[in-house]
Amino acid sequence: MGSDSLLHMFDKKGIILCTGLNGEPLAEDKLEQCVEHAIEAEAEEVAWTESPLYGLVMQFTSEADNFYKVCKNLEGMNYEIVYSEIDYLPKMLVELDDTQLEVVARFHQKLQEYADVTKVYDNIA
Repeated sequence: MGSDSLLHMFDKKGIILCTGLNGEPLAEDKLEQCVEHAIEAEAEEVAWTESPLYGLVMQFTSEADNFYKVCKNLEGMNYEIVYSEIDYLPKMLVELDDTQLEVVARFHQKLQEYADVTKVYDNIA
């Protein structure tokens, strides 16, 4: 990245989304157990989140440097991992009105048409 990069606006984190544990779907009453497992797996945070692809999932967050270890530890605990990747999470979110959201959506769509673009990060709430 160049010196004019906007990376300072994002935290580089490992994101792991899970839908099941020991062959059973995760239920909201499993949060305490997931917190204990997060500590054992050396994850930074764990919380329920809504995924557009998977619905309600348990999200484990780690430092990027510790990501693979946390994934391996969660797999060893029999979590069903449906997504695991190092992502950039915005430090501060911004609100946009509907018109601005439409413009940004078209811009994202245009960017995705380029073969060199693999992923686009933003800080839109």
